[in-house]
Amino acid sequence: MLFPKKQSVLGVTSLGLVLFSLAGFAPAPEASDAQDPRVITILATNDIHGGVEPGFTKDGKKLGGMSFWAGIVASMRKGIEAKSPGKSGVLVVDAGDQFQGTLISNFNEGQLVFSSMNEVGYDAVVPGNHDYDFGPLGWLEDQVTPTSQDQNPRGALLKLAASAKFPLLSANTFYKKSLTGIDGLPIEVSGQYCKPVAAGLTSSSIQWSAAERPEFLQPYIIREVAGVRVALIGLDHPETPLTTTAANVSDLCFRDPMETYLEIYASLQGKADLFVMIIHDGNVIGETGISKTIEGLLKNGPVVDAVIAGHTHAIHNVKVGGVPIIQSSTGGLYFGRVDLVWDVNAKKLDASKRKSNAGVGMFFESCAREAASFCTIAQAQPSYEGEAVTPSAAVEKLIVDARAQVAPVAGRVLGTTDGVLSVDRISESSLANALTDTFRELSGAEIAFMNTGGIRAPLPQGNFTYENLFRVLPFGNHGVNLSPMSSEQILSLLNASIQTCGARGALMQSGLRVEFSRNCKDTGGTLDVTAHLLRVETLDGALVYDEKAPATPTRAFVVATLDFLATGGAGYEGFKGVPQVLDMGVLREAMTEFYLKKPAQFSSKLDGRWQERTQENSPDPAATPIQN
Repeated sequence: MLFPKKQSVLGVTSLGLVLFSLAGFAPAPEASDAQDPRVITILATNDIHGGVEPGFTKDGKKLGGMSFWAGIVASMRKGIEAKSPGKSGVLVVDAGDQFQGTLISNFNEGQLVFSSMNEVGYDAVVPGNHDYDFGPLGWLEDQVTPTSQDQNPRGALLKLAASAKFPLLSANTFYKKSLTGIDGLPIEVSGQYCKPVAAGLTSSSIQWSAAERPEFLQPYIIREVAGVRVALIGLDHPETPLTTTAANVSDLCFRDPMETYLEIYASLQGKADLFVMIIHDGNVIGETGISKTIEGLLKNGPVVDAVIAGHTHAIHNVKVGGVPIIQSSTGGLYFGRVDLVWDVNAKKLDASKRKSNAGVGMFFESCAREAASFCTIAQAQPSYEGEAVTPSAAVEKLIVDARAQVAPVAGRVLGTTDGVLSVDRISESSLANALTDTFRELSGAEIAFMNTGGIRAPLPQGNFTYENLFRVLPFGNHGVNLSPMSSEQILSLLNASIQTCGARGALMQSGLRVEFSRNCKDTGGTLDVTAHLLRVETLDGALVYDEKAPATPTRAFVVATLDFLATGGAGYEGFKGVPQVLDMGVLREAMTEFYLKKPAQFSSKLDGRWQERTQENSPDPAATPIQN
């Protein structure tokens, strides 16, 4: 059963009455001796980010990739059905960000990924913030310009949606123009949370029953599995406008997930038996955002039976009020599993038999520890649910063909490194230094800023190619010069950067030496609002700020940054409003042309431009997952 493309949802004003009337509808799940159990197995991925090809662990074990994943899914479907014919079944879902991350996936604007997912047989996916990155059709054109052949800011995504054999779900994505008050008059809202701009108005001021979603999205689907009606409800991250190209979603807003879910749940009473939330949001180290969301939902009763999460690239398998919440890393290397048992006689979920696994490595020659209960090995070949895994020949052909198409640009050598140039989310790194130095040289600006959330992979030791650089900088962000930017504005941005302890990516720079104090250890990976600058100076020693100085010199700078940041992306609002005086085009491509003429020679050593004077209080950066 598919939900109509444009469908109203119950208004907030009626939500309390509906939930009250349903107070006795679904009693809290209790263990039962089910005489006729039905087992629904949900297999889940998240944040594939173009990881269609296999990867390798540090000790050389091969894992992942869409061809092998398709084989695992086929084995589990066959094995589960064989064990319990007609009384079990499998659903396959993804919690967002399917592409944007590898050259082979971006070169065809995600088509390889969606074609592969068609072969796997996904039942539903949530877009995720990065599914909006591609903008109009044209793989190097991620934002509509006056010269763009495609003037649709979501042209690439619409093409993908049309080719998908599965629905794209997002119940909380709406056209801003469709939001009105009870009086029928338009209400202006922000992109985040669909929050009304006018003072005194709240979400309850909006007539949600008249709100419209984009035509390529559905709020939910209901799949019948072994006679059990399973509602799959999709939700995107409410801060999507801050983590994609803002222009591509400027006409959309992303409503609060909790209130959206409750309305959908209330509208589906009597139409579904089990409720599964698929949400592009999750927990991170030191934070339990999605757990708190589910805890809040459960105050309304047993309204959700399982949660498939994403976005934070973490691995977590937690339970809140008995409800499993799973997320399985990133890159197409891992998957998760939830088993739900429906008691036909009692007509309810048997909560005592609910099981979950997360971060299950898709190893070619072994079984992940997390899969011990359903994976075995015979002659170095894994079997899932008793069925040997055979990689999908159809997916392999798709990848071979795509690899041939991308080969002419992928192998171009751009330079060398004397060691691995590592990624660091909050502290100085050799990779950020190398990139921002190149950026500053290319732009002619005095200072260059890049956000670490956009630096996605390390550079290997030795020669590196265009494909290596693409993994580092997969986004089509333009390099722009802003001027004039005052020292006060720059100091404000630096303060915002040093305060992040993993809650968001820092700003790394070229052109300054920065000293600061902070304590991330006690914040548990969230912001340290007490962090502060000690001293900032230019490379020639000119003072910009000194905590001990009675007065701080004031001057203006030409600053290079990404157009994504220039519009306030990643929460760095301090760039907004500064005049743009230069557009270099896609920064990665500008760097490529520069390195082809002047091959890079990168050092893996740090130069101390970003000095934390309380290093012992810093968290292990390798343990801080990317959130973007």
